[in-house]
Amino acid sequence: MRGILSPTQLSCSQKLDCRNKFAEVPLQSDHPSFTLLSKLRSRDFSVIEKICSLKEEETLHLEFKAKHDPSTPDLSSSDRSNLGSLLSGFSNADGGVVIWGITNGKAHGKDVAEKPEPIADVETFVGTLQDLCVKWLSPNNSGIEVFSIPTSNDKTKGCVVMVIPRGDNRPYMSNAAGHRNYWRKTATSIVNLEHYEVVDLMRSVSNPTLDIGWAVTHQGSQATHYTFSIDLYLINVSQVIADEPYVLVPNWPRRIPPRALNGFVVTIDPPDLGNQAMFMSSPMKMLVPGAKMLFGALDIIVPRPMGEHAPRWRVDAIFEHSFGMGNVTLYLSVGAKNGSTRPYELELPEAEILAKCQKALDEFIP
Repeated sequence: MRGILSPTQLSCSQKLDCRNKFAEVPLQSDHPSFTLLSKLRSRDFSVIEKICSLKEEETLHLEFKAKHDPSTPDLSSSDRSNLGSLLSGFSNADGGVVIWGITNGKAHGKDVAEKPEPIADVETFVGTLQDLCVKWLSPNNSGIEVFSIPTSNDKTKGCVVMVIPRGDNRPYMSNAAGHRNYWRKTATSIVNLEHYEVVDLMRSVSNPTLDIGWAVTHQGSQATHYTFSIDLYLINVSQVIADEPYVLVPNWPRRIPPRALNGFVVTIDPPDLGNQAMFMSSPMKMLVPGAKMLFGALDIIVPRPMGEHAPRWRVDAIFEHSFGMGNVTLYLSVGAKNGSTRPYELELPEAEILAKCQKALDEFIP
């Protein structure tokens, strides 16, 4: 390996924080459960106590579930049945939040939160739910999240929050033992879907799911430096064609010109402030399932060393100053004309960038 690109010690971690308001949660900010979920994320048990004292009502987007035996993290047969119907029901409806460890009561004929009933060995229970969320739902709903809210006086006990977004590939079936069926959450309960409802979900247009990948290519060599680019591309990981895909980067840095490729057009809005960059594909452009599509690039300038203490390298197109001392995380939103926008976090580790630059140079210079 040539010494000019050997990795250096990382002295700090830097982020191009283009995070938008959707980036931390699988439910978007206009979802009815967004505000409650933001409070639950504090993992402060007083939020649970307040939900119960206020007798919060169950809704289309919120369900309270008491564990059959809260003294153990093991799931009873009724717990398993409840979990299967919750996973399928919320995924087939509009998504929402389930809180385990709260008993139900009645107020004005409606189901409401009554009192906390913390679950023992709560982290084991969280692990069990995380495992079964994958095994007991078909197809997989990758946006599901599970986390605990420990009690104030005993951190081994607590309630558990399940965030189940509306699925992109409906209908979803519960695979719980003896429970293979399709369900849907309503405002008052979770109901078994009739055959015609399952058929309607199958016929409805599903959302494509897009991921983002990256690669490094060698662009050229000069007397004083090498030029590389970090090529960014979309990958369709769903079974649905993505019509006119796009990538949004909120709060794009002001002095960094984004570069669009492969028929994409990039706009900065507003142009004078560089507030957000939007990479839009040309009309009628499609990304078929399993395929990838180049949409943009970030340029890297790597100076050739001139003496023993020469600087190693810098990424001028990412930061307004010299770079080479940490990793980069891009917070993006991706979507398509026939689907919804979803947050995406792209990690660009410095060591991996260096290795890919070296590999590209080795291939260029035998």
